[in-house]
Amino acid sequence: MLARNKDGKTWYKKEGEFTESDVKKFYRYQFKIPEGIQEIQFIFDYSPRALEDPEKNRQLIKSALQEDVKEYSEDDKVKVKKLFRQKIEMLFDEVYPIRNLLDVLLYDTEGNCVGNLASVGKVTWVNKRGASPGFTPWKIKPGMWMIEIVVASVVTKKCHYEMEILLFGKESGRGIEVKKEEKIVARAKIEERETIVKGENRWYAGELHVHSNYSDGENSIKEIIRKAKIEGLNFFALTDHNLVSGYDSIPQDSSFPIIKGIEITTFFGHALGLGMKSSVDWRCKNGDVRNVNDVINEVHAQGALFSIAHPYCIGDPVCAGCRWNFKETDYRLIDMIEVWCNSWRIGKIENCRSFKLWNKLLNEGLRVTGVSSRDWHDVDKVPKYGPISKTFVYANLLSEDKLIEGLRKGHVFVSSGPTVFFWTEHWGKNYMCGDEIEAVAQESIRFNIKVENLQTFAQLKIIRDGSVFFEKDLSPKEELIVGFSDIPISDKFDNKKLEDSWYRCEIYAADKERNLLCFANPIYVKKSKSKD
Repeated sequence: MLARNKDGKTWYKKEGEFTESDVKKFYRYQFKIPEGIQEIQFIFDYSPRALEDPEKNRQLIKSALQEDVKEYSEDDKVKVKKLFRQKIEMLFDEVYPIRNLLDVLLYDTEGNCVGNLASVGKVTWVNKRGASPGFTPWKIKPGMWMIEIVVASVVTKKCHYEMEILLFGKESGRGIEVKKEEKIVARAKIEERETIVKGENRWYAGELHVHSNYSDGENSIKEIIRKAKIEGLNFFALTDHNLVSGYDSIPQDSSFPIIKGIEITTFFGHALGLGMKSSVDWRCKNGDVRNVNDVINEVHAQGALFSIAHPYCIGDPVCAGCRWNFKETDYRLIDMIEVWCNSWRIGKIENCRSFKLWNKLLNEGLRVTGVSSRDWHDVDKVPKYGPISKTFVYANLLSEDKLIEGLRKGHVFVSSGPTVFFWTEHWGKNYMCGDEIEAVAQESIRFNIKVENLQTFAQLKIIRDGSVFFEKDLSPKEELIVGFSDIPISDKFDNKKLEDSWYRCEIYAADKERNLLCFANPIYVKKSKSKD
């Protein structure tokens, strides 16, 4: 039974059940709000919440992994058989029990999304001065409102739901009003702190994929900031599912900037918008009138970056809609891809596929930046399968705008331990990862790699145009520098004329598992048009 606030008047009540045939569909229910209503409360609950049978969970995980197995040749399938068995148990440990997943969204009279239910089975409220996590404070206007139930996944035979909407003629008093003078003080602090850090050119460590209790995260934004500082992060991106209601709770403190983001969560893949000002409609599908490219253009219209999230993450029904399956994707519009998700040990299979896709796009001449993601939902959860990587961004100011600028330029390296700096000097000018050099045919260029805080024996690999070009064994050391030279623009290379090349730096542990430790984004070399 729904536990409800008896002081309110029940205005709408609905119950029913969903099955597997309802998955990837959404159901809308309208209700009319009369004059004089100041607050809406509603309660939504469903059961069972998850599939409790361990063996059925393992079977679903095994079935979902079959798409990855198809990518290997028959010979390679034998080699990776043990790896896949390990992967099943790792995933079981991470996701058991696999959940049914129903989302609920509230829309006002004009079709604006007011919020996304963050707490199942609890009272959710909204008025003009405040709202539950996941919702934006909203003036309650009379007219036709709408509840939308999104059926993302049903893994049990049936899933029964109950929904109740209550209307109040007065506010509950839970809304918090910020005084005008408090806002002025907050702005003054921002301007003062920005002056202090202005002009500080350096690398900043961050996490680009974070969920708070405004969606399905466990923690408040303040709790995430506190933990991020302990882990040595300088910033993170707030990327709650499909909504921006958490923005108002971002502290006005520029010493720890938070990139305003969103995880655009669809039935056929997830993506991040970074540097957002407002939400975008997530509803799109393959072959629809409004497809994913329209969504990307809407993100870009806000001046934000579009990043494909965990493209080869295990998909339905283990992680509903998580795998990127938009066949009509115009990759020329993509700014970034999460190529390193989770710890490398647990994510090796899907991460290798992501690197393969990344190489393909780079070879097509696309400048896509590779980043990492832990998809952070719980700051107190300790990683079980090895260290988590961080995304390092080069910027001349620790601010949201400058971090976005660094990401846009590809001034990014990713590491779970050692730091790696990849650069070259050409005609008196320094170029770092993400930069483009113009060179003439047969011109030799010297590239440099500086590695700091390497704690284990490792192997450096330089990838040129998708293939290993240069390798060197590395010993544990506080600091070491490696260099190599190449002629990027050649009339003869692999029996074809090349006009563009790219070089990426990767460092792997020199042990049995050969896990990736860090990588730097490519340096691009383009044939000069002014010289020959």
